[in-house]
Amino acid sequence: MTETQYKNFQIKLKSNKVFRWFWQFWAIYSFAFFAAAFGFIYSNAKALGVPWEVVFLDTVIAFFIARVLIVTLINLLYKRERPYQKFNFSPITSIFFSYKTNYHNSFPSRHTSAYVAAAVVVLMFIPQLGLGLIAVSLLAGAGRVVLGYHWPSDIIAGAFLGAVVGFFTVILMSQPVLF
Repeated sequence: MTETQYKNFQIKLKSNKVFRWFWQFWAIYSFAFFAAAFGFIYSNAKALGVPWEVVFLDTVIAFFIARVLIVTLINLLYKRERPYQKFNFSPITSIFFSYKTNYHNSFPSRHTSAYVAAAVVVLMFIPQLGLGLIAVSLLAGAGRVVLGYHWPSDIIAGAFLGAVVGFFTVILMSQPVLF
């Protein structure tokens, strides 16, 4: 994306509350869907025929490996400016989850890698729910681009990384229903 495209998003975010709230929700607060999904899995584990403890543990492990270990290592080796840093604008922030930083750690998207890793774990146990969580993950990634926290390639790389981590976590940690 170009500087003009990012700055046009910023103008629209400031002038259109619905546009801002929509993308801010997806970019910053979409984790709520994951919490609801795990509440659903816990409450319906017997009916779904899945061991909720295994799904939960695999998800936590995949989330940690993707977000904390791999992305942090990549960020130490590869410094990439965020769009708001490169184009000098102030992104919409959140007190708890997304805030302006001086670190050049845009690539890959930490949010997208963690969300997709968790979604793939769920996908391998409960395909319909996992597909929904992948959609949530991609909307969150798109929101991170619109808000100016990431480049599209950060989201693509984060999604790929998360998918690989989620898949191998389940393969190595447990036996999913699909296999």
